[in-house]
Amino acid sequence: MTAGLVIISILISMTGFVVALFFDFSFWHALGVYSLAGSSILALLTFAIAAKRTKEGNRTANGAHDGEISAIQAKPAETGPTNGTSIRILAVDNDPSILELIPMLLAKSGFSNVTGALSGAEALSLLSNSERHFDCMLFDIRMPDMDGIELCRRVRRIRGYAETPVIMLTALRDLKNMGKAYRAGATDYVTKPFDIADLGSRLRLIQLAELAKTQCYPPEDRRETDPQIGTPDDRLYETSEIEGLVGALAWKNYLTRLPFKDVANVKVYAVTLQRSESVRSICEGPHLGFPLDEVVLAVKNCLGEDRLVLACANTVTLMVATTAVNTPTALRIEKQIEAWMRSKGYEDEVAVGGPILSQGQKSERADLAIDRALSCAKVRTLEKNGAPSFKAWAN
Repeated sequence: MTAGLVIISILISMTGFVVALFFDFSFWHALGVYSLAGSSILALLTFAIAAKRTKEGNRTANGAHDGEISAIQAKPAETGPTNGTSIRILAVDNDPSILELIPMLLAKSGFSNVTGALSGAEALSLLSNSERHFDCMLFDIRMPDMDGIELCRRVRRIRGYAETPVIMLTALRDLKNMGKAYRAGATDYVTKPFDIADLGSRLRLIQLAELAKTQCYPPEDRRETDPQIGTPDDRLYETSEIEGLVGALAWKNYLTRLPFKDVANVKVYAVTLQRSESVRSICEGPHLGFPLDEVVLAVKNCLGEDRLVLACANTVTLMVATTAVNTPTALRIEKQIEAWMRSKGYEDEVAVGGPILSQGQKSERADLAIDRALSCAKVRTLEKNGAPSFKAWAN
């Protein structure tokens, strides 16, 4: 910026010097014009830039608080359909100034029913009160005594809150904390500074789901159409009885919210269990059970539990997102899972499709990964059942 100002002032000064000589000014008079023009232009430009920066600083100060949260909106936030009903939100943050700011910001998007808690212990006390039920929770991660991830884990054990949406509202952007949060039961992950319009859209999706439960809103309008917001997926189960699995919405949100720099570090697999007829007759339907839970344990043992986010695509398929660096080949994963199954008394085989790298825009990243991984698993299933492989076709 400084170099640019100097260059501009020199060019204008030289122009003044040449013009002065053209009108028969003496050399010394022309040199005076050069000096005067240069210093004047430089002063004016410096003053203009300083005034602009002051104005921008005042605007930022009015729209942000302590440099922690910035909410920039080009137009008023849409409040969405409320029909007289506002979801009850619990916000937990150990910083009193942030906790005071969150309700004011959410009110701009039409969410005024917000209760604050300064600690995990206070939040658990509020949640244990049966007279007040919350429809959504916002947790900061970095808190003393009990962080937001541990709080989320404990909330999932409270009756009535096993599936209540939990949004992590945090400044932590790393894959490690994201993975820990989703494994603990988080539904979504929002990083500070956050955009109020974006957060408001996610909360409206939750509100529409709550209204749909009580038939307060027309069925055709129960789902948001914003492609940036995760929605339930018919290919994945939203809930599961198997410990260690997340719902469809959370699994898709995990891939969608990945920081751009970490997208290539996440691999996706589909692990399909080829069940025997005896097992199939017992485990058909949405209630997942043996031996898929053994497949979950086998995958954790193979790839590392602290590097996985798992969901179910159907009663026989497990979706795997992993940040493991040196992952075995799909064939090796198959063999390790099948060896684990045999050690537990099961003779079922598995077909592993992948690895699929996360690709594409945010709105399409999860769908692409699901489709490609499932397709690879289907091809592998056909190969194991005697169909020619792609290698054979290529030859």
